[in-house]
Amino acid sequence: MHRLRWLVPLILPLLAACEQTPQLTIESIYQSGFEHPSDITRYQDRWVVTELYNRRLVLLDTFERPEPRYLPAPESGQTLRSPHFVRVDKQDQLWASEGWGDGLVRFSSIDDDLGEKIVNPAAPMRAPHGLCLADGWVYVADSLNSRLLRARLDKLDRWESFADPEKLVAYGRGLRCEKDGLYLSNSYEQREGLNTGQGSNVLRITDFESGQAEILFAQTDTFATGLLKLNDRYLLVSQWVPGLHLVLVDIEQQTRTRLPHPGPDFFAPYGLHWDRETDLIYVAYVGDIRDRQHKGGVVAYRLDWKRSIGL
Repeated sequence: MHRLRWLVPLILPLLAACEQTPQLTIESIYQSGFEHPSDITRYQDRWVVTELYNRRLVLLDTFERPEPRYLPAPESGQTLRSPHFVRVDKQDQLWASEGWGDGLVRFSSIDDDLGEKIVNPAAPMRAPHGLCLADGWVYVADSLNSRLLRARLDKLDRWESFADPEKLVAYGRGLRCEKDGLYLSNSYEQREGLNTGQGSNVLRITDFESGQAEILFAQTDTFATGLLKLNDRYLLVSQWVPGLHLVLVDIEQQTRTRLPHPGPDFFAPYGLHWDRETDLIYVAYVGDIRDRQHKGGVVAYRLDWKRSIGL
């Protein structure tokens, strides 16, 4: 073996340059047990799917043979104001944003029929969309106010606003709490009162109080909704109109690649959930939002990593 030692200096740089590129293919499509989904997550061994127009959360043991339950419970007479995104905190509580409302709803378990309404009493939210939780804080994209908010979980009546000195935040939708900052998919829509710009971008906020943020990727021809970080180089971004595709974003190369679409009737992708045990990424497609003939679906993408040599 000692005769081959001369190869080591040649091989090590190649191994160091070996990169993994994500590859996504459609594995399954589910359309039963729910209508017009905008997000999906796992909670207490069940799937949770948001229904935009039925204004509720759907609980499913399985997609293959769905026997749905609902939050809020139908017998309560309560509905949500169009739940858009859902997240689970470290205390095993389920949070939903009311995208056509003025706050969040928190459920303590799958048996919590009503949940707890959470608002910002000092400055009401308008159409809160993305939310995430980390280190004792809840963060919310307060979309129609062009704000990013946060509150401590033990002081939910006291909300703070992201400083945003450059007025980068406009219509925020997807929001992720990551170790290296907050990731926000952000669109510059022509609505009164919003911060102005063109198209959409993905922001990374690294200091909430000072307003430190950077644009990781921008696209001028479409709006953005759901967001998922795969690693430090790659993101998944759901495109709203006119793109209507799930795209793989390469931050390093500043490129985007369209991923397979289940069909035009499914309309646009929205929220995403990564099941790391199976390496399946579940994407909610909202379906026909005009006449509502097509009810949308949840598409499971198989995530594979292709090794290549970057030179």
